[in-house]
Amino acid sequence: MAVISGLVVALLVAMTLYIESVHAQLRAVKETIGHVSPVRITCCQPFSTRRYFGLDIYNRPVYRSVKICRGSCTSRSDYVITDGGIDDFAGAEPTRPSELFLNSRLLDGKSLSLYFDKLSSWDLWTAHTIEVPRRVLDYCADILRIQFRFCVKASRSWLATNDNVFIWNPQPESDSLLWSSYIRDLPTPGTGFGPHQYRCHTSTYQPGDPIFQYIITYGDLNVAIQDDTFFDYTQLTLIYDKTPKSCRATKVKETTETLSLSKGVIDVTLVNHLECDCQDHSRCNRFPLKHTFFENSYFEQQIDVGKCAGNCRNYHIFAEETDAQHNLARELDARRDLSSEAVEERFKAAGIPYIPNIGTACQPLHTHVEFVKGPNGGQCVEVIDKCRCLQRCYRKVHLEEYVELISTGSGYRERRRVYNVGKCAGKCSSRQECVALSYHNYPTILLRDGTKKQVQAIGRCGCK
Repeated sequence: MAVISGLVVALLVAMTLYIESVHAQLRAVKETIGHVSPVRITCCQPFSTRRYFGLDIYNRPVYRSVKICRGSCTSRSDYVITDGGIDDFAGAEPTRPSELFLNSRLLDGKSLSLYFDKLSSWDLWTAHTIEVPRRVLDYCADILRIQFRFCVKASRSWLATNDNVFIWNPQPESDSLLWSSYIRDLPTPGTGFGPHQYRCHTSTYQPGDPIFQYIITYGDLNVAIQDDTFFDYTQLTLIYDKTPKSCRATKVKETTETLSLSKGVIDVTLVNHLECDCQDHSRCNRFPLKHTFFENSYFEQQIDVGKCAGNCRNYHIFAEETDAQHNLARELDARRDLSSEAVEERFKAAGIPYIPNIGTACQPLHTHVEFVKGPNGGQCVEVIDKCRCLQRCYRKVHLEEYVELISTGSGYRERRRVYNVGKCAGKCSSRQECVALSYHNYPTILLRDGTKKQVQAIGRCGCK
């Protein structure tokens, strides 16, 4: 009886441990599901998210999905790929051409493999393929230029004046010579020509250069040397744009939707970011911003309405009209750590009047209005033309057009006149408004209907 009781107890203990184990596993699964890491966006791009608007009449949460621009615009440090090692030419480094490069057809129609790594010291070619990792090419920052440096040396014979080095495109659809030079024609110095001598060379490639485009497209660089000359090392450096940039929308879609909530019926505007870009906001500039109007209709139209964004200097340089002003602005933009006193001293040293900018923001200075046709008559859309750092309440360019009658002696003729009447824009404190503080009048004009018009323009705006 005691034995049976012991077995029952053991069985109960085992079952209890098993059940607790299962529960622990379930809890782990639930925690894993409930704490899924958000999708990591490497570079600037539209990212789907949800906006909460409240509860509906059944007390259920109401969400709508929208896309916003998120992601990295981080400037990377330069990426260097060195093969062979810089060892002061202690010995010939092994070269590793890719199979595609080795089997590609050269200008004489023969394969590189017929020349590569032969025993004859007079006819030996060396070839090398420099691999660029895909993750390096996919960095968020733009590649400004690529620098290729190599050193070559004679091995068993001598560095002859007719030795040739070349960069090749081995892709089957477009076999071509990207670059070639006799070693004697390389502009960089070496130790001369003769047994065991060496020569180095550096080339820089900009966007649009065939070699730059090849590296970006295929992720490698194929280089070879004929006639018993070896690479001591090759070095490929990718130089990135280090300007601080932020991820911003360049194309948006706005839609209006009516929602029935527990607090009543409301109209909400949903803004979707369709296209994103890394933008430099170190200076106040106009940036593109495309709006789509009357989407999915016969009247669908896309207009670049623009936007003003960027930091404002704490000093003002009038339009940077002279070389001295332009150079000073570039110098101070690169040295944002300077105090206001140091900035003022630099202005005095350059002989340029110092005018501080206090409390300014990047604002639209010049706009125009475009009419967009729609199913119900259309709408007027304000388009930003220019941006500038201005006070919080400022005078904006606003144009009005009139048709006036001009006396010709024998009658009248019509003339179209455009007047900059101005417009007050910006924000003031909660108890003040941005209003016109002064006006000036243009000469009186005669309109088509025979009436006279005194066109009045705003001179200055301010908070009042």
